[in-house]
Amino acid sequence: MQESIIKSGLSIHCHHNILVEHCYNYDERVEAIKRDKPRNEQEIRLRLFKLLPKEAIEELPTAWRKADAEWDKACAERDKTCTERDKAYAEWCKADAEWCKEGQEIWHKKWCGCTNWNGNEIIF
Repeated sequence: MQESIIKSGLSIHCHHNILVEHCYNYDERVEAIKRDKPRNEQEIRLRLFKLLPKEAIEELPTAWRKADAEWDKACAERDKTCTERDKAYAEWCKADAEWCKEGQEIWHKKWCGCTNWNGNEIIF
């Protein structure tokens, strides 16, 4: 079984309105162009979209490359945080479902006691 290699890096014409940007998965972007873009745009988009070679990247302005590296670092930190958030939310959902089965109504009755809550939502 052949392992899939994700091709990523700085690219040109990944999107129609940004000249140079980071492409996180070249093959996914190609598939998105083929699947989602108007037929009359596909040939041009596929022909122009490329990952940049090291030499082209080295000719980008230094300040731009530095800012791009910082942005990429921040995106990686955001992705890590989102993964942690998603894991915490999944744990919360599991605990909430268990609580709904085993005592939420008793707690609600003690601390609120309203008749507008039906166990799932407020009834107006």
